[in-house]
Amino acid sequence: MDGGLVSSVPVGRALDLGATRIFVLHVGLIEQALRVPRRPWDVALVAFEIGRRQQFSEDLSRVPAGVKVHILPTGTEVPGALSTRYGLTRHISRRIAAAREATAAYLHSTSGL
Repeated sequence: MDGGLVSSVPVGRALDLGATRIFVLHVGLIEQALRVPRRPWDVALVAFEIGRRQQFSEDLSRVPAGVKVHILPTGTEVPGALSTRYGLTRHISRRIAAAREATAAYLHSTSGL
């Protein structure tokens, strides 16, 4: 397991370390509606996602004036489309290319970067 279990989008940690610009490469499912669990293990996944969303929202709410958080685009209409379940990587190259192109355009258009 990785640090995502503690803080999958560590905006709060970046703030604690004094960051004034934070870039979030969003690969999760924060904007997607949660599904009602159908299997026992789905309960754990939904609970984890609720906690993850709460932490991200809380971190964003404490961003002080003068700190800019950039949530980079995924390059797709589907929020969290870079996210993959283990073994479901069939279209990952296309998703990565779309995210790279969208992010490059975003960074180019954002003044001061």
